[in-house]
Amino acid sequence: MLALYRFLDWVMTLPDALARAYVDAIDEFEKEQKMTYLSYAERLAQEKGFEQGIEQGIEQGIRAGRIHSIVRQLQRLFGPLAEDDLATIEALSVAQLDRLNEDLLDFTQPADLTQWLQQQ
Repeated sequence: MLALYRFLDWVMTLPDALARAYVDAIDEFEKEQKMTYLSYAERLAQEKGFEQGIEQGIEQGIRAGRIHSIVRQLQRLFGPLAEDDLATIEALSVAQLDRLNEDLLDFTQPADLTQWLQQQ
């Protein structure tokens, strides 16, 4: 940042009053924004982290939606589920949830769910 200020000072020769106003405006802007200068690499890293956070949030939202849908279907079939079964369902991977979503169409009794979960 100092190098940039030096460059601008070299390129823009301002009268003393304007130079002071310029420095004061920069100081005020930095205070208002409460920010420090980030290099290009730091900004890219920040953007990448933000994008990864969004992707993780989306994945978690999709996973939570699948769990909710599967539990609702199972509850319509068999009524309230055992706490152990619910905990096991919540721990399944997305691929396992997809398989369960398909396989539950063949379940005829709660024991089918328990057996399926034990095989995972």
